[in-house]
Amino acid sequence: MGAGLTQKNMSYEIEKNKLEKHVNGNELLALLAKARCFIAGGAITSIFSNKEINDVDVYFRDYESLKFVLSSLFNVNDDIDGVDYLFDLSSFSAIYTNHTKKSILFTKDKLNLQLIYFKFFNSPQEIFDKYDFTINMGAYDCEKSEFVFHPDFMKDLAQRRLVINTDTAYPIISMLRVEKYRSRGYSISRKDMVKLCLAINRCDFKSWEEMADSIGGMYGYDYTDVFDTKKEFSIEETINQLGKLESNLMSYSSPKNKDYYDLVEDIRINLKISPKPDDGVFYKKVIRTDDPCVFQSYYQSSYRYVVGQIGNGGPFGVWVYRNKRAANSHYTSHDKTKDVVIALKASDDVTFVKSGNSQLQIVGNYTVIGEVSIDNDI
Repeated sequence: MGAGLTQKNMSYEIEKNKLEKHVNGNELLALLAKARCFIAGGAITSIFSNKEINDVDVYFRDYESLKFVLSSLFNVNDDIDGVDYLFDLSSFSAIYTNHTKKSILFTKDKLNLQLIYFKFFNSPQEIFDKYDFTINMGAYDCEKSEFVFHPDFMKDLAQRRLVINTDTAYPIISMLRVEKYRSRGYSISRKDMVKLCLAINRCDFKSWEEMADSIGGMYGYDYTDVFDTKKEFSIEETINQLGKLESNLMSYSSPKNKDYYDLVEDIRINLKISPKPDDGVFYKKVIRTDDPCVFQSYYQSSYRYVVGQIGNGGPFGVWVYRNKRAANSHYTSHDKTKDVVIALKASDDVTFVKSGNSQLQIVGNYTVIGEVSIDNDI
C-alpha cells in the first residue's frame, strides 16, 4: 500500500507512557533508540485501541543493529563494527525464550519481546508494505520518540474494519488472522476477502518447506516442527493441517538457553550472510616475554604461544574468547605491563567446548597470529 505516512502534531504522551510501562521502564526503549529501531504492529494497535498488549515486535535497520541489541540483552561484550559494543541495561533483564528463521523471542514478566529479523527496514513505510491490515500499520520510531501511522490507520481502527494489503508477505497467516479479529468485533468486506483469497492464489507452493517458510516463524514458532511433513505435500493436506494448526501450537515448545554466539550464528545462516574472513579468529590474554614473538600462558608457565607456529592445548584445549575486550578482562596479573591479548586462528576441525556466554575451549590445532591492540576496539 503505497499511501504516504501520517504523523499528526500530537505528542501522544499517554500512549508513550503505556508503551514505556509495558516494557518495564525506559531502559529498553533507550537501547532500541540507540539502535534506531522501530516498534510496529499489534502493540501499537493495542495501545491505540486501549487493549492489552500481547507482543512487542521490534524491527531493525540492519544486521549490526540487531547484533548490538542482542549483545546488550545477553550482556555479552561483542565486537560490532560501527556501534558501541555494549549498552548497559542496568536493572533490566529479559530471558531468551526461543527463535525461528524470522524472529527471536525474549520474555520478562508479561512482556513478550519479539526481535524481527527476516528482513531489515529503513522506514515504517517499508514495514507497512509487508503488513496485511491497515489496523496494524502503526509504528513507534524509537530514535525519534514518535508515532507514525498509515493514513487509514486511525479511521479503520475506529471503525474496526479489516482492509487488506494485497502485497502482504504472509497472506495465509492473514487468512488465519481474519477469524481472530472477527472474534474481537472486527469486520471484513466481501471485496477485501476476495482480495485476500487472490493474494493466496498467487502463491505457488510445491513443498512443505516452501509452505512453512511462507507462513512460519513470525510468532515465536518454527512451523516446520508443527507440520506433519512425513505426509506427502499437497494443498489439500495443507488445508487439513492448517485447521489443526492452532491446537498444534499449544503443545509446541522450542529450545531454550541458547548461547549468544550460537544464536548469532543461526541468524547469520538464516540470513545467508557470508562469514567474515576472521570468523575463525579467537582471542586470549597471556603474558609478554622478552621475545616479542613468544608469549607465556598465565596458568601454565611452561606453555608458550609462538607467533606463526601451530599450537595444541591437548585434550583440555586452550581457553579463548570471541572478542578482544572480553579476553582482556579475563584476569589482571601482578605486572600489568606484561599483560597482552593475542589472536589465534583455529583450524577447521577443532572442537569447541562452551563455558559461559563468551568463553570457549578450543580443542585441536590453532595458529598464533600475534599481539592485538584493543585501544580503539568497539
